[in-house]
Amino acid sequence: MPSLLALFLTAAPLSFDDALSLAARAPQVAAAERAAAARRANASTVSSLQSNPTLGLQPGVRTNATGTGPEFIGTLTQSLNVSGYSGARREAVALEVAQAQGGARLEAHLARLSVADGWLRVWTAQGVLAEARRELDLASDLGGRVGRAAQSGAITRADAAAVRAWVAEARLAVLSAEGELFDTGVQLNRALGLDAAAPAQVAAELPELGLPQVEQLAQSLGRAEHAPAVKAALQLRDAEEARARELVASKGTWLQVGATGGREGLGDVVVLGTLAVTIPVFDSGERDAAPLHAAATQAEGARLRALAEARAERVLVTHELEHTRETLEVVERELVPASDEAAQGTQRRMEAGEATSQEWVLARRAALAAHSRWVRARAEHALARFRARELVSVTSGESP
Repeated sequence: MPSLLALFLTAAPLSFDDALSLAARAPQVAAAERAAAARRANASTVSSLQSNPTLGLQPGVRTNATGTGPEFIGTLTQSLNVSGYSGARREAVALEVAQAQGGARLEAHLARLSVADGWLRVWTAQGVLAEARRELDLASDLGGRVGRAAQSGAITRADAAAVRAWVAEARLAVLSAEGELFDTGVQLNRALGLDAAAPAQVAAELPELGLPQVEQLAQSLGRAEHAPAVKAALQLRDAEEARARELVASKGTWLQVGATGGREGLGDVVVLGTLAVTIPVFDSGERDAAPLHAAATQAEGARLRALAEARAERVLVTHELEHTRETLEVVERELVPASDEAAQGTQRRMEAGEATSQEWVLARRAALAAHSRWVRARAEHALARFRARELVSVTSGESP
């Protein structure tokens, strides 16, 4: 697959830490941060008055039996809400800023999880491909020797066919691993928001991911309400409720104060004060506030669902830490060494004429499966460690 390999060669390996740095600048994260910044900037410009003054002018001419002269009347009024609209407005603005900031933190958290998972998937595919290529080299070398032995009649045609089948199977394993690497590389680019011409490649070494202390992990289990998704839903609920209170207050009692002055056509000057009150007898804003109350109720439901999911996630992560560690130990200390020893012993026996090539193929197949499983077990344990560290970080208020 030369065209696919050429694409891989054009992509520089990406370290785990570099990938997380790029995740912090992913398009969805950057957009959420810009939205939060715009909210903060807007909040600082909101006036304490809820309406603008109104200036009116009525020019004209007055004519009567004594003469004709120009006449004009000027009016300046200002409406003032006396139902707490100013405070409700400031509260709504502050909660909208908090909601935007919470949304940005949630996007950053989700991006880190997605990129970490994507990076480890690419690392796994690279490791599986390396194991498959090594197996193909070994199978091809032995296949050549077995082919020559079959021509001389040293082994049976069935044994030679079994080796040829394993060579073909090893080639298919390489092709499958190359396809997995291509797909995971494209998915990592997608998670990073990169418009790249080639699938992402990652560094050959796994990151050093320290485990949180047992006490920290236990504390995070009891602090699920601090999870970014839970806090974001709570902030959305509070913002919707504040907007509803703001709207109801805007439909409350308004006081219009002002002054009117003018010159009558025959030279008389008039100056008057004005005072008017709008009383919310028929419309108190219930109709307009109903959708906001409904949205707040939905946000509360989303918060409760996110809280349940956060608690379940913490239980799962704690289990995954132990489960993946135990799996890795069994694969690394028992399965891989035993499979390698069995394959090597079977090959020696086959070369000595004490075993068939079919037995060797079975042993090699088991060895390749064991090595591929070892690669995947290492990546799964690394992901469990990262998720545990991330949970502790977001529930303790530390920056990722």
